[in-house]
Amino acid sequence: MRRNVIIVVAAVLLIAAAIVTNASKKDPSPAGTAAGNAQNGTEQVLEAAPVEGFLAPEFSLTTLDDQTYSFDRGAQDKPALINFWASWCPPCIDEAPALRELHEEYGEKVEFITVNLTYFETRGMDEVNKFVQTYEWSMPILLDEDGEVFQRYRGQGIPLTVLVDGNGVIDHIVYGEIDPKDLEKRLAKL
Repeated sequence: MRRNVIIVVAAVLLIAAAIVTNASKKDPSPAGTAAGNAQNGTEQVLEAAPVEGFLAPEFSLTTLDDQTYSFDRGAQDKPALINFWASWCPPCIDEAPALRELHEEYGEKVEFITVNLTYFETRGMDEVNKFVQTYEWSMPILLDEDGEVFQRYRGQGIPLTVLVDGNGVIDHIVYGEIDPKDLEKRLAKL
């Protein structure tokens, strides 16, 4: 009788251990990620967070030509590239021609959104306009006047580039200057 009790207790402990172990395992397949679930169309709730695999935070800002531009995941009909920059930033200056070229090549397939960190612009709006003219940017130029959008994306430094897929999920984040060839490969896959 005592032997049967020991066997039952041991069996219960093994079953409990198996349940705990399986519950803590993460699904390593793409379908187990937030982005994979969004691509597969499975029902889920994703949180907006500035992290790969999560929904990109939405925002609305004034543009350089005094219009209102809203990044709205629900209204998005194609992937997006969001680039945070300032006119005095050396890496921003270095990557500006490549962003123009990528916009020229992928602008029909990918929404290019540039966000000027206006609250960091110590030289004024004339320099912002000069930067845009110098590099012949024709994509939307948004003005983050109080840094709120940059904070939503947890920006620590510039440039910061965020690729968002057609479902509004962050696909990739580039901290610092972009590598044009790498970015081009990623844009082609979006």
